[in-house]
Amino acid sequence: MRCQRVIETMIGNLSKRYYCLPTFLLIILALAFPGCGQQNLDALPPLTLIDCEDRVVDSSEPGCLLIKAHDGALSDVVFSPNANQVATSSIDECVRIWNADTGECLTAFNAQKYTLALAYSPDGKKLYCSALNHGIYSVDTETYSSKVLARTDSSEGPPQGMVVSPSGELVAVGTKPVWLFRTSDFKLVAELRGHAQGGDTLAFSPDGNTLVSGNADHTAIVWDIPSETIRFKVKHGYWVGGV
Repeated sequence: MRCQRVIETMIGNLSKRYYCLPTFLLIILALAFPGCGQQNLDALPPLTLIDCEDRVVDSSEPGCLLIKAHDGALSDVVFSPNANQVATSSIDECVRIWNADTGECLTAFNAQKYTLALAYSPDGKKLYCSALNHGIYSVDTETYSSKVLARTDSSEGPPQGMVVSPSGELVAVGTKPVWLFRTSDFKLVAELRGHAQGGDTLAFSPDGNTLVSGNADHTAIVWDIPSETIRFKVKHGYWVGGV
């Protein structure tokens, strides 16, 4: 129940999630931030630590916290694997990490561009973040140090979805292709192409051998990760916003 209450009180109306804006709008916005390839990271701003002020609005109801998490619509919210932390991102350009029991803000970063997606590593030691400037970042959840890891191609749309494999060895990032990065050195190891638009939502199977991607092109694709091929594709009547 704690997890459910924290989610309900921290994010409110999920219809305001930023990545649910039309993909064409995200692509138009992204044109202002041209990419220079995965290896050119110098142009990406680092995550900057900002003040982590008290944002608990109401704690009067037992077991419930009302928190003004951000100053703009939330784009993503994730629990750490041990459920002790909740991380949130927003179009206010900030990423915040919270104590899931008390609502205390543990740390906060400014990405200088809209932040789109979050994912914890299976051991909870790293939080990955993507932003509208096509940057992929990591945050050490113990020291709160951050690092620029990669930059996706701006011509393929912004990195809207993100998921870490159960083994922690891969990070999948959803643009028009799905990018697979190796976490040990964050090198690009595969581009999975099959969608007509930017990628919105991703999920690994428990064994990590299968990835499902949902997309604004009204399709969900089931990928075989070892062979990097499509197993099958499912057509929906509208935007696939969750898998």
